[in-house]
Amino acid sequence: MGAKFSTDLTQAYWFESTAQALQSYGEKDFNLWQQKVLEIPLDLPGIPQLRSTDFTRAVWEGIAQIPLGKVWTYKELAEYIGNPKAVRAVGSACGKNPIPLIVPCHRVVAANGWGGFSGGTLEVKKMLLRHELGAENPQLLEL
Repeated sequence: MGAKFSTDLTQAYWFESTAQALQSYGEKDFNLWQQKVLEIPLDLPGIPQLRSTDFTRAVWEGIAQIPLGKVWTYKELAEYIGNPKAVRAVGSACGKNPIPLIVPCHRVVAANGWGGFSGGTLEVKKMLLRHELGAENPQLLEL
């Protein structure tokens, strides 16, 4: 697999990196966003929502490899992380994602439709993809 998330475990570092990543995402500075996202540790003592199993971490790190503005199915993600039969478990790990703009689970869809979204409604999922794709991308006609 590609890049890994940081393991620096200080809360101040986590909040600073997260704030910088969110700001760069909002400003569509996606190169800086990608750099900052990988600096953010996904396990942080004192924040139970960020504790994850090895499998969940593998799913989240796999999601980080999905190119900006692209989508993978849950099955494609399961295959990518080396567990091709764990499609439902991949969906469950996506649903546990407490930081969807950092772990961009909106880029994971069901084979027969949109699938769920841990960050809110499907409209939010579509809005985030539109934000990444840009207003002139013809793929948006289908979103």
